Amino acid sequence: MARHRRIYLLLGILFLVTAIILRVSGMHGLYFYLPLAVGVGFKILFVTASFRVGKMKMGMAMYLLLFGLTLFFTALYLKHQLLLLPFAEYLFYIAIACKTLSVVLFIKGK
Repeated sequence: MARHRRIYLLLGILFLVTAIILRVSGMHGLYFYLPLAVGVGFKILFVTASFRVGKMKMGMAMYLLLFGLTLFFTALYLKHQLLLLPFAEYLFYIAIACKTLSVVLFIKGK
């Protein structure tokens, strides 16, 4: 499992980009959620394999990633609350920024 870390990462990114393209092109339902779920699964496999090998530690990058994921899922929940819809959009963009920064810090090794 640990040898295939990069394959998990690349497949996860590929499926997530596919889900985004399908969503932007107007596909909804299973056509969007299936590649999204598979992409998230591959990214979870990547993080798990990285922890097992010792390539990843609970540093600033991981805390930012967890914070970004928490904001992301909160924004998804608030998206269906009409009074809090603008707040959900702000949370979504902050979550994307946190996740992007965590990837940059992970690549730099901090």
